[in-house]
Amino acid sequence: MAKKKKVEVDVSKETPKVEKKKTYYVVKHYLETLGEIARMFDTTPEKIMKDNHLPNARIHQGQTLVIK
Repeated sequence: MAKKKKVEVDVSKETPKVEKKKTYYVVKHYLETLGEIARMFDTTPEKIMKDNHLPNARIHQGQTLVIK
């Protein structure tokens, strides 16, 4: 029967955090809603509002939104 080797692992070093790439979306039509845009990118309207520092869900044609 083979003996098991004891392996020491240094966990004191932090693993680097992987940052998600940002996607930019430009509102194309004045009737688009955050809900529609959120569904296209599999996220929530609340997350889009938070990521873009929006005080409410009102968006405008030509506005650029960050989607994380």
